[in-house]
Amino acid sequence: ESPDVTEQYLKSVLRDHPHEVFACLFLDTRHRVIAFEELFHGTIDGATVYPRVVAEKALRHGAAALIAAHNHPSGVSEPSLADQAITRRLKDALALLDIRLLDHFVIGDGRPVSMAARGMPKTTQLASFCASVQAPLLRMASSPWAPSAPIPVRMAPTALRPAVWATE
Repeated sequence: ESPDVTEQYLKSVLRDHPHEVFACLFLDTRHRVIAFEELFHGTIDGATVYPRVVAEKALRHGAAALIAAHNHPSGVSEPSLADQAITRRLKDALALLDIRLLDHFVIGDGRPVSMAARGMPKTTQLASFCASVQAPLLRMASSPWAPSAPIPVRMAPTALRPAVWATE
């Protein structure tokens, strides 16, 4: 449907909770709704969101895309820095699975705030790199000429391996 219908639906189901609730609309390849789920329940001023759980639910529903939303019981719809950070983390994590995060709405007393309409989030450099490497590997793996047995890969000595990759 239209973004206005989506906003109104999300506001109707999330606005009146006395605590923060994080939910997702799971969508198919044509952006039709597969399911709506409230995934995380928090306190009056926060909820812990686990990207792994969101990705697992999206895969279980066979979703190609999703729209995230959460309420602010205070009534203030302005996205916090934590809201922006979790949106980036979700977008990056889902992109590795070829699932698009189309938007993240923050629901308050007024009109819901669309983070996508504000140009948020930007994809991190790590996610861009992983996506650029993933596509050719997937094409090679699905090729009829791909070997049926895994090809052994020799790891570089520990001293030559990169240190931990920071995502934030």
